[in-house]
Amino acid sequence: MLVQYLVLGAILAIGTQRYIQSSNVDFFADELTSISKIIIPEMKEDIALKHMLSLNENVKRISSNSQKRVTIIDVQGVVLADSDSDASKMPNHLNRDEIKKVVLGADSARSIRHSSTLGKDMLYVAFPVKSGGNLVGVLRLSMPLDNISLWTHQIFKSMALLFVIAALLALAAAYYVSKRMSRGISDLNETALKIAAGDFSAKAYVDSNDEIGALAETFNGMIVRLEQLDTLKKDFVANASHELKTPVTSIIGFAETLENEKLSQENTRYIEIIKKQAQRLYNIVNDLLSLSALENNAAIEKKALNVSDTINNVVSLYRKKASEKKITVDVSIEKNLSDIYANEFNMEQLLVNLIDNAIRYTEEQGKISVKASNAGNFVEIKISDTGIGIPQDLQERIFDRFFVVDKSRSRKSGGTGLGLSIAKHIVNTHQGSISLESKEYEGSTFTIKLPIFKI
Repeated sequence: MLVQYLVLGAILAIGTQRYIQSSNVDFFADELTSISKIIIPEMKEDIALKHMLSLNENVKRISSNSQKRVTIIDVQGVVLADSDSDASKMPNHLNRDEIKKVVLGADSARSIRHSSTLGKDMLYVAFPVKSGGNLVGVLRLSMPLDNISLWTHQIFKSMALLFVIAALLALAAAYYVSKRMSRGISDLNETALKIAAGDFSAKAYVDSNDEIGALAETFNGMIVRLEQLDTLKKDFVANASHELKTPVTSIIGFAETLENEKLSQENTRYIEIIKKQAQRLYNIVNDLLSLSALENNAAIEKKALNVSDTINNVVSLYRKKASEKKITVDVSIEKNLSDIYANEFNMEQLLVNLIDNAIRYTEEQGKISVKASNAGNFVEIKISDTGIGIPQDLQERIFDRFFVVDKSRSRKSGGTGLGLSIAKHIVNTHQGSISLESKEYEGSTFTIKLPIFKI
């Protein structure tokens, strides 16, 4: 049995290390892609005209700044410039896999192989350089694979240590449960579950002087440290978000000022991009501040709230946006709907996030319905759409911060990936619940239950 566990552990370790390596390769490939977007506009004219002197100077400068190898190749495979070697002595690169794919029309291509020039295994990523719509050359960025492997090793080592600690804690817990089956262990288990749910005020109360009592004291000490770390994290997010708000607002203001200047078409486009991305960052900062307030249990004013009025007010804000996409929004509210005890701003924010999402992810001619009814001691609100839906394997993560189902659509529409996380926190703050039912390509229904107001 022990041998089987050892073999299984070895297989798991190898699989984990390979997964981490693959993820790291993807990460660094994305980094090279980001660098290419800066380099290509600067160098495409020199590449098209084959200004060798300028190209050689630039690749060395870029390589020095980015710590990446930079190579320029023309469409015939001739190396025009290289940051690490004499381009004139390098062989034709047209047969290199990543170069060949880009010349044949790929937006980018990458490969991993041994470099005969540098004598190292390298990660290569190639990108087309176009001028006037025509391919004039290829930019290739590369880095030694041992840099990636070193990072992988460090991450794996940390994970292995955490795994060993977790395994030891699990074995210790199993030992105590099997030997004692005591009430103290049950108390520890209940406390751990509370902590996992984010309740760091929970404490383990074990009135004994044996090993279980000592474990309870250690456990409580760990809770205090976790609570401190959680507080530091929340304070950091809140403070960082607050500090970011002013400079981001300034960027938007300066971008709007530049929009009124007489600029070239290309510069005008760059200003539009800056403004759009700054606005997206501004939205993220605002949402992070909202999340911080909710997570810190900031005191909120609650009162008896008419849900019907709140729903109608929010829906009226989105009638125009829905009509622009020819989306029908139906509202159905039960007569004599009970009031809830809630913060009005939070409830509006909750409905805004859910209805805005429904419109964003519903195609033209679609339908959205908002229904509210009494359900025992709760008011139940259902927001349904006929949108793109959410795949089953992603539904567990839908309330995680920064998680979006369709990243490209979210970026275009200015989504932050924080709306549903905020919605979840608002519902929790009001002792309610929120759940999701969804089928891909058929639509989604979010169901919110909030306690009714009792005099």
